[in-house]
Amino acid sequence: MSGIVGSKLNIRGSGLVGSLGTDGQHLLSSGAGVTNVFETAAGGKTIQLQYTRHTALVSWTHGSAGTATELTTGNRVTITPTSTSNYLILEAFVPMSGGGTDAIFNFMFYDVTGTAVFNPSAETIGSRGATWGRGLKGHRGSHTDANDQDVLYMRQIGAAPRTSATTFAIYGRGQGGAAFYINHDNANNSTWGFTGQTLFTVTEMDLS
Repeated sequence: MSGIVGSKLNIRGSGLVGSLGTDGQHLLSSGAGVTNVFETAAGGKTIQLQYTRHTALVSWTHGSAGTATELTTGNRVTITPTSTSNYLILEAFVPMSGGGTDAIFNFMFYDVTGTAVFNPSAETIGSRGATWGRGLKGHRGSHTDANDQDVLYMRQIGAAPRTSATTFAIYGRGQGGAAFYINHDNANNSTWGFTGQTLFTVTEMDLS
């Protein structure tokens, strides 16, 4: 290699390139016609991603209006954040079937380790509850039969609650006691019956 930079960087602290930086720094331009410098890269990077891909066929009997229950422990994701200054992005895609129910449902991410809804944002207004009413996804079925398909998709961001191992789950509640079917429909037929897989990811981001 030849030209202005040459075959290797100048580490003597002078010249067109200048001295070497410290661990983790990047070589950047400091302006047109100005000596290049080593600087710490800007924030906004992914630290880690943990996920669960769940394929088991699950029948979930939801909790009553005042009680939320976990869809299935097979969906759980555990992550050990590196800093409480970082943020966690939770995202879930869950194929479901209501099996013909027209009940009202809502769903939320739950911090199993901290026994709390993850980053709730809703407020109590009037008689509206703000505990389980802080669900990220609301749904009311208007199904025709047991072949009907639904997709539960949720996304939430919030500060990492701790730097020890933290387990997250998907919780929901609904009217009555009818079952919801996870990763499959209630009808087992070759024309409209379906199976699917749940994908639940937790990503740690440095946004500084």
